[in-house]
Amino acid sequence: MRVVRCWYFFWALSLAACLVACADQAGVPGDMQQWNRPFPPYRVLDNVYYVGTNKIAQFLITTSAGNILLDAGFEASAPRLRENIEALGFHYADIKLLLVSHAHIDHVQGLALVRRQTAARVVVSALDAPFVERGGKGDPTFDGVYEWTPCPVDQEVNDGEQITSEPRRSPRTSRLGTRWAQRLGR
Repeated sequence: MRVVRCWYFFWALSLAACLVACADQAGVPGDMQQWNRPFPPYRVLDNVYYVGTNKIAQFLITTSAGNILLDAGFEASAPRLRENIEALGFHYADIKLLLVSHAHIDHVQGLALVRRQTAARVVVSALDAPFVERGGKGDPTFDGVYEWTPCPVDQEVNDGEQITSEPRRSPRTSRLGTRWAQRLGR
C-alpha cells in the first residue's frame, strides 16, 4: 500500500510540474513555444531595457512621463513580462504607451491583456491597426492561421509622424512593420 501511495504522490507531483510548465505556453502556437522561454531582463543602454523572452524582443523605455513598452509578446508571457519589468526596479503599472513593431501573433497576442492591466494607450501603424483590432483576421500573410484577442487601437501613426518616438516603415519581418527611433542621451 505504501508503494502505491508513493507512486500516486510522484505521479501527482509530475502532473503538477507539467501543468505549471504548460500554463506558461497556453495559447502559444506549438512551433513558437521554443521562442517563449524565460530570459533575464537587462539594461541595453541609457533608458532602454530588454524585458522579452529568449527569442522575442520586447523593450521597456523609461521616461519621466511614463514608460513605453515596445511589443506585448504572447498573452501567456504577460506574467513573466511583469516580473522582468519589476526585477529591473520599475512598476508594470507605469507603462503608459504600448507600441507595436508589427502585427504578428508573437508581438501582439498579449496586447489586449497588457492594455487592460496597465490602462496604457496602444499606438500602432495605420497599416497594422486593422489587424490588431480584428485579432489577426484579414492579415495578408497569416489570415486564418493565427488569431488573438482583438485590441482597440488608441492612435494610428503614419510614416514620419511623431509621438514620443518617431515611427518609420520597416522593410524587415513584414511589409506592415514599423521601426521606432528614439534619441538617446540626457
